[in-house]
Amino acid sequence: MIATELGIPLALFVFGPLSVLIMIGIAVVTSVISTFMPVYSIAKKRPVESLRAL
Repeated sequence: MIATELGIPLALFVFGPLSVLIMIGIAVVTSVISTFMPVYSIAKKRPVESLRAL
């Protein structure tokens, strides 16, 4: 419905199975990296240093 209102060909919004898998893969990798980096940097600190920072 949005495609017809904007005058965009409907074929532009059709995704194949490979495209869907690539998008899911990119989302998972991005989520893992964005979660792992802050946790890793916090885990390197000693607990006493973390409490002193508060």
